[in-house]
Amino acid sequence: MPLMRLYKSDKKRKTWHLEFADHRGVWRRISTRTTSQSTARSIAARVERLIDGRQRLAQPEPDLVAWLAACHPALRAMLESAGLVDPATTAQGQPLIELLVEYQRDILADGRTPAYAGKVFAQVQSVLDACQPPAERVSDITPERIGAARARLRELGARRGPLSPRTVNDMLVRTGQFCRFLVRRRALAENPLAELRLFGRDVVEAGR
Repeated sequence: MPLMRLYKSDKKRKTWHLEFADHRGVWRRISTRTTSQSTARSIAARVERLIDGRQRLAQPEPDLVAWLAACHPALRAMLESAGLVDPATTAQGQPLIELLVEYQRDILADGRTPAYAGKVFAQVQSVLDACQPPAERVSDITPERIGAARARLRELGARRGPLSPRTVNDMLVRTGQFCRFLVRRRALAENPLAELRLFGRDVVEAGR
């Protein structure tokens, strides 16, 4: 059983901290980001399971992956830094909207304008929303679902009427580029839209 203890750094600070020996026996100290003792104990129990899994070279159970995706980003980053969590694991469990926000930041970091990054965000989100049901997780992005959404996008009926084939093609290309980002982020093993056909063209170039 991993060695760990919960404590408060001082009386003025109400946040609970967790000290533990990781899977390599290295002592770590992290903030649980909560003032609730019961919540801190729940976090400690999950950290204990992560340590046990790393010692057994086992992948985190689905409920742990879901918890990691939903927990405080700073806490998740500390667990990743401690080597208890593979960033790819948390990315796979993250809601697509969070990964899309990360992609938007990545676009801005490349020197693109906020207007351009906002347009790409809206285009990709429209494609994901056109899936039935809307794509919410990485596993929801499949050639079949995006292909079915392609025709639906033509009928979205924005205020100016149905979307043109050229506009839909542009949206699909942006979504293919988002998938390439997910591959770099290790949330996807490969781009599922690499061979997606466009209106009047062969495949999404972004997947090449």
